[in-house]
Amino acid sequence: MHELTWKNIRFVPILHGRTEFALEVRRQFKEFRPDCVAVEYPPTLKDQIMQAIKRLPFLSVVHYEEEGEFIYLLIEPTDGQVEAVRLALEHGISVHFVDRHTREYPIDLSPFPDPYSITRIGYQLWMFMPKLERIIKIPPSMMLQ
Repeated sequence: MHELTWKNIRFVPILHGRTEFALEVRRQFKEFRPDCVAVEYPPTLKDQIMQAIKRLPFLSVVHYEEEGEFIYLLIEPTDGQVEAVRLALEHGISVHFVDRHTREYPIDLSPFPDPYSITRIGYQLWMFMPKLERIIKIPPSMMLQ
């Protein structure tokens, strides 16, 4: 069983804008064959984001105004969420935008292993590396051996 499957739900953690994660979303989509897809975009942006994804491979910028300031969101095929929505559209599967619309979304500066290392150690191990590094003090030189 996949480590992040609960009942009939598959969780696919990603880092935004990284090709390695878009490829992993694609691999897991094919393996799991979902009957719906949920992404962490707010429902308030659904129409704009769906339109932008339908324009791929052309890049789009979704923008909206918040308290007199414009917020810009690049829609690019290297993002795992974008790939999840694109695959759902391609396969006629419903898409749900499940994040809340939050002002001043906090920036997460948590350290993560280099996403490229997925190509060497695999997605499953990469996903648990931050936890493993806290539990077992693995010297960086030993990580890829």
